[in-house]
Amino acid sequence: MPPEEVRALKACVSELSAVGRNLNQIARGINAGQQEGSEPLSKHLNEVRQQLGDLRAHVAQIVRANLMSWESGNA
Repeated sequence: MPPEEVRALKACVSELSAVGRNLNQIARGINAGQQEGSEPLSKHLNEVRQQLGDLRAHVAQIVRANLMSWESGNA
């Protein structure tokens, strides 16, 4: 994978992490009772947070695999 693609994937991982942190803050506020009657929203936010975490982990795995390939000379 070309270095510019690796940099782009790393940037994606960083952005996904930031989105996940923001969703965590929203969910914590809802769970702390800052917004009444928001149980369905909380459930959806938790699902999105989980999916973002899965996506972030998958992209990070791709970056690691490509870096290992480059480092071992198999690229």
